Amino acid sequence: MDSEHRHELKTNELAQWLSNLPGFLKENGKNILGILLIAAAVFSYFYFKAKKTSTVNMEQAQNTALIQQVSRNKAEAIDLDPETALLENAFATSASKLQRAADAIEEGDYAAALMLIKKGESLRAELHYNTSQLDEQVITDQIKEASQAYEQALQKAKGNASLTAMATFGLGLCAEEIGDFEKAVQIYSDIAQNTEFEGTLFPAQAQFRLDILEDNKETFVFVVVPKIELPAGIDPALKEAIDSGQIYYEGVEDKGKAPVEAEGKAEASEKPADTKEKEE
Repeated sequence: MDSEHRHELKTNELAQWLSNLPGFLKENGKNILGILLIAAAVFSYFYFKAKKTSTVNMEQAQNTALIQQVSRNKAEAIDLDPETALLENAFATSASKLQRAADAIEEGDYAAALMLIKKGESLRAELHYNTSQLDEQVITDQIKEASQAYEQALQKAKGNASLTAMATFGLGLCAEEIGDFEKAVQIYSDIAQNTEFEGTLFPAQAQFRLDILEDNKETFVFVVVPKIELPAGIDPALKEAIDSGQIYYEGVEDKGKAPVEAEGKAEASEKPADTKEKEE
């Protein structure tokens, strides 16, 4: 059979198939439609399942980052200039984001309770790491907001002993920080004696807070140490040693007396007073 005949044969077969197609579709249309619908349903199921899994994984990663950010803020606060607003903004921003994340989590997910607990921690940390003089009302309002976060966490942590103990412990810290020591003692005692919290870290932590509570009741007032003016013409290396605290500078009684530029001296000393008298 030559190529022309083969081509003619294939053309005839295609024409015959096309001519029979309307009848085939009419006869088997319902079956074909059913198969197509099943295929579409299967495809949609796996597609949206994969998409949901990806979304959940992304949300979990974002929530984990938010939780870790509170600890990072604490570490960074140590190196920040206390005069800047970066410290306050960092903790306030974290607290706000944690609240939004908790609100977005489905009911029954314990992650929401953890988010709220970390929010309370962030609000309290802002007060602890702030070196400026804060108004009493500011402190009270901040602790009140932190307490509300812990209370919300308790509602969402039902059935989870660790999270319930963590949120309750946070309420104890809040009470202690505003001077309500009677309430703090009650909260810590309840945690230490609650058998449901056995196996968690919080009974031991609560007992520790009870043990040191009397010391924490004392009020300490820190004063700013006045900066001592160093004499003009002092050796730069000696000035750096005094500024860094390596040498204690006692000052100069005679204003007209030139500083001694000897190592370990220049009206600065690391020796006891009685030793200096013997040398004189």
